[in-house]
This record gives sequence, C-alpha cells and structure tokens, in this order.
Amino acid sequence: ANDMYFKADGTYLGIDEKSPLCTDNGKAVVLREHTREGERVVFVGDGSSDVCTKGVADLFVGFGGVVRRPFVEERADAYITDSRMAALLPIILQPGEIAKLQKNGFENLFGAI
Repeated sequence: ANDMYFKADGTYLGIDEKSPLCTDNGKAVVLREHTREGERVVFVGDGSSDVCTKGVADLFVGFGGVVRRPFVEERADAYITDSRMAALLPIILQPGEIAKLQKNGFENLFGAI
C-alpha cells in the first residue's frame, strides 16, 4: 500500500508520489525489493496493475472471485474464480505442504475446494 498523508485535523493531504507504487510497474519493483534469494514467490492479483509481477513472482495467480477480468485471466499462470481464498491452497502449496495440512486436521479444507 502507498503511504497516505493527513493533517492533524484529519484532512487528506495526498500520497507518497515518489513511491514505486505510483508507477506502471511499481508492484513488480516492490515485490523484487522484498524477495529473498531462494524463496518461492506467489503473487495473487485481480487487476491489470498486478500482471506486471508475473516476471518477478514464480507464480502469478489471477483472482476472479469478485470480478472476472479477462485481461488478468489470459495472462495468469493460474486463475481462480472461487471467492474463498482457500481455493488458492492447492495451487500455491507444494505436495508435501498439502499432506502436512491434511495430516494435521485440515483434510476437510481441501475437500471443500
């Protein structure tokens, strides 16, 4: 999120216009800055400004659970239309992680998806 500025009385002053998030590829810039070597990065986005992260994230998942956007769907590595974020789990988790959840009492979570 971009920083927003307010006066002491609560009057809105503006945003941090120097933030990378004010540029076309800002989300990709911020994601790159916060990614550590060797980490698997999954980015979930629902809008056209999220698509730029596809080259930075290992997996770009388009989220159409509220509004389906063909531009995002066509460019996403995976796309979900379920409004529940739990629908992401089979896409973003590794098989060992899924097995661990199922073994620890979360087996119904995957049956509901």
